[in-house]
Formats: sequence, structure tokens, C-alpha cells
Amino acid sequence: TSRTYKNHALICNCPELADSLRSFMTTAVAPYRAQDNDLGLSRVIGYLEQARSNNVADIRVALCVFALEALTHRLCLRDGLTPDQLAKMNIQQKLNRCRNRMGMGFIDKHMAEEARDTVRNPLLHTGEIPGLSMPEKVKWYDDLYALAFKMLLFLLGYKGKWFDLSDQWNIVNAPA
Repeated sequence: TSRTYKNHALICNCPELADSLRSFMTTAVAPYRAQDNDLGLSRVIGYLEQARSNNVADIRVALCVFALEALTHRLCLRDGLTPDQLAKMNIQQKLNRCRNRMGMGFIDKHMAEEARDTVRNPLLHTGEIPGLSMPEKVKWYDDLYALAFKMLLFLLGYKGKWFDLSDQWNIVNAPA
């Protein structure tokens, strides 16, 4: 990011992560260009950027859900499913397919279940997430955003470090 706010940088060229930005750009540009049309990566990134810039917790969560829905849908299409088959699948099933068939073992099975029941369905069917406190909504946003970001890093083949929102901004290795 070009922003100066430390809490907005997920990949940073700072002393703690020496050459991370250079490593990211060297690694990620070609895979991004190769997969953008097929996977709609620009759309996914657009949803995530809108989520980061919005001040309303429910909207931030909704945009992260849209990012994950768009990405998992395209990944499942690429994996051989038809649009008709995907129309019958929920986000949990698509995330589980990504975890089990596409090597994304970092996707937590329990989170996939909870994302559907606790966040996605209530939000998309009622326009709100009843029963969650503001800190819980913020936690969901952090976790969903981080999951989508991890999936992008994985797809782009990035092997460096990044600040993980879902792990209290700790510097961690990108998922392999």
C-alpha cells in the first residue's frame, strides 16, 4: 500500500520485512495478470478495498463476503464445476472445496461453517447481522478479510511475510 498508516499496510517494505514489497511484486505480478480474467481478481481486490475504506461494520463484513463468494465461485468453476452445480452450493461448501481440493489447508473448517450460519446468511437475507456485538462484527471483518487476502497470496504464489489481521497484526509467513 502507498498509505502511510501502519495499520493499513499488509505487505510492507520496512526493516522487519526487508524486501517484502519487492518480493511481492516480483512474485505476484505475472500470476496476477495470468489469472485476473479467469478468477476475477480485480473484482475481489475491489471488494476488499471497498471494505477497508468503509466505516460501517456490516458493510465491511458484507464486502468481504462478496469477495469470498466471487473468488470461491470462480475457483470452483476453474476446478470443473458448472454454474448449475455452483448455484446449489453455499459458501461453506465452496470454501471446503478450496481447502480440500485446491491445497488451501489454511482455510479453517469451523470458520467456513460459522461464516455461513452466523454472518453470510443473516446478512444477505435480512440486511444485518443480528446477535453480534460491534467487537464481534469487527472480528468477523478481520477474519474474513484476512482469509480472502491469504487466498490471494496463495493464488499469486507469494512466499514472503505479511501482517495478518486475524492474528493481531502479527508478521507471519504467507500460506504455502
